[in-house]
Amino acid sequence: MIQQNYFKTKKVQIGFIFFILHFSISSLAQDTLKSISISFNILQACINERTVYMEYKPFRHHTFGVSIGHIYYNPAFEVFVLSPSQNDFPGTVYNGTVYRINYSYVLENKRKYESYVGAQLIYRDMYYNNQYFTDGAREYVEYWRNEKANVFGFDFVYGRNRYLRLNKYCALLFNTFYGVGWRERHRTIDTYDIKWNGGSGSKPTDPPQLGNETKTQKYLVPVFGLKLGFQFHI
Repeated sequence: MIQQNYFKTKKVQIGFIFFILHFSISSLAQDTLKSISISFNILQACINERTVYMEYKPFRHHTFGVSIGHIYYNPAFEVFVLSPSQNDFPGTVYNGTVYRINYSYVLENKRKYESYVGAQLIYRDMYYNNQYFTDGAREYVEYWRNEKANVFGFDFVYGRNRYLRLNKYCALLFNTFYGVGWRERHRTIDTYDIKWNGGSGSKPTDPPQLGNETKTQKYLVPVFGLKLGFQFHI
């Protein structure tokens, strides 16, 4: 009797393990929807960065991505309106390269659109040479400098993907996202000429210093974008 109960117990255990394995494999198979997306952030390209994004989606709810881009000088946004001075935040005067690694989790997955939350790491290697700046109002300062800077940071974003199916394997991708990011910027600055102008007006806060200096700045930034590209099912 004991032996019969033993074998019954083993059968139940084996059946339960088989059920769990079958359910897990079935769930994973249902979640599998492999695709590769290639896109370009047209909004950021209008400001100071031309970046190509590549994302791999091994499962329906998980996406992993990398990107590389070129940072370019854009005189249209050289003076940022919210910046206290160009000495602190020079604007879109840099050239360089930007790299990103990102992960996103799909919250809602439909045939024509999906919403997601994501996080990404970012690194920028930037510089400018012989750049002219000016700070202040009635009494203002002009100065010329070179700079090298490295920026580390991370972002948290919410976004939506919309798809326009071209065929069974390819679709047009329209992506919008927004969020908040944190940055730490390490700057090595060489200011080689300074010229003060004007009368008795107030001087700029934190004026530039002649010679070499290093700065570390930590700050929050808004993150947003509009990407266009293609999605390929594999």
